[in-house]
Amino acid sequence: MAQEIDYAQALADIKQGFQNVIPRVQALGDKVIITQGNESITLPISPVVTNTNILK
Repeated sequence: MAQEIDYAQALADIKQGFQNVIPRVQALGDKVIITQGNESITLPISPVVTNTNILK
């Protein structure tokens, strides 16, 4: 007897699994928030470099 597969539930389970594996990145003003599962890291964004003359 074959087991019936609920494809909608299987797809939902896969999507939920990806939420915990693939990090989500969002830019918020002058910082970036990286979220993976229930952990998140907030990093500041550096100001734009307008001058590359480091040593003269």
